[in-house]
Amino acid sequence: MFNCLKKTNTEEFTNFKKIKNIVGSADSKVKLYVIETLIREIISRRNYDEVINTLLTKDSLHYEHEYANEKIVLLYEELLKRKFIDTTKITTERKEININRYALLLNPWNRTSIEGDIPRFKKERFNYTLKPLYEINLENYYVYPMNFVNCEGGNHSQYSALNSCGGQTFTRGFYDFSNLYEYYSFSEQGFITNNGQLVVFDDLFKQYVEDAGILFYLGKELIKNGYVDFLYKI
Repeated sequence: MFNCLKKTNTEEFTNFKKIKNIVGSADSKVKLYVIETLIREIISRRNYDEVINTLLTKDSLHYEHEYANEKIVLLYEELLKRKFIDTTKITTERKEININRYALLLNPWNRTSIEGDIPRFKKERFNYTLKPLYEINLENYYVYPMNFVNCEGGNHSQYSALNSCGGQTFTRGFYDFSNLYEYYSFSEQGFITNNGQLVVFDDLFKQYVEDAGILFYLGKELIKNGYVDFLYKI
């Protein structure tokens, strides 16, 4: 995933600059709401991009962008590994949540499933208990402190639910990436180590670096502004 480390980079992540300005100029009374809204919008765009990519190409399991959105979490895992820190993925008792409780990052990889789901939009409320397969297949993990849920199973049923009448789902545990802030920051040039080196990623991951960095920054801002999640008190 990492091909080298460099001191400088000519590319600028202009979207990050805009997000940083929005957060920086937000009134303290609404800042947490602004941050949470930005997280939701970024995740929604990633979901939309993945769906369109699959519909216009072919199943991502047989294409280069296999489980592409999950690369955001994989980036965080690799950043920890570079500091010889084990990924903190903790399984907990199942926690039921409304499917709209958090921004839900999806990887809808199967074109046939997506096409089949579209005609059902706005008609059904998701109920994972109706089919044993739903419950077995669902693998949702809360990502702290970025405050979104990563879907690692049940992508298509939950994609349909988000576009329909909602419903209940559940998480099986969480990732704790708070250790990253001790070793990295994110700038207009990308992820920077604490000794000033720029982390450069392989080409397959480059299109996810800015969104991963923005979510990384927003997670830090949530902590800074006293955000507390009452489902996962990490």
